[in-house]
Amino acid sequence: VWALLRPGTPLPVERYESPFRAGQEPVQLTLGGFRLSPDGSMLVYLGPIPDAAGGQLWVRRWDDLDAVPVRGTVGTTEAAVSPDGRELAFRQDGELKVLALEGGPTRVLAGDVVSVLRWHADHYISFVTPDGDAVRVPAAGGAVELVSAAREGEARRYVLQVLPGGDRALLGVQLLNQRFELHALDLGTGESRPLTSA
Repeated sequence: VWALLRPGTPLPVERYESPFRAGQEPVQLTLGGFRLSPDGSMLVYLGPIPDAAGGQLWVRRWDDLDAVPVRGTVGTTEAAVSPDGRELAFRQDGELKVLALEGGPTRVLAGDVVSVLRWHADHYISFVTPDGDAVRVPAAGGAVELVSAAREGEARRYVLQVLPGGDRALLGVQLLNQRFELHALDLGTGESRPLTSA
């Protein structure tokens, strides 16, 4: 009885200063404006450009009180973090670009990028085209592949998450009537079936 009723080991208490110091606050408060690294150690967000309008990517590591701007990302509207947390994919001037946080050249992977970037564990980056189609491209570079084409009555399709095993994914479908559907997608055949709607 004593073993069951004794108090557990207290968890450590961690305190943080407000995540954003003056001059480092987010400029876009939508979901696309924030990305947490897979290990949870840093937040990537759209922050200000000193002495200018618009935004650029910033990185706030939880073991550092200051956020820092990411070079070469002025005019970015959306970003995704690589599975290992070392690189960022971002949309800039309609192109999908990737850069390493530790430095090096920026590489362009694709054009005609509209929104909803996701960097998946299978080393593909998915995004939406102007036609509303869900497509993907290898993170190391290569040809853009159609994942799922938008159908009549749909505004766009986008990959939310590739499931364990890499052969299936969760697909978001935004309808023209502003409703939303969640589909199960077979990445091998391209066939999808609705799971739920809202």
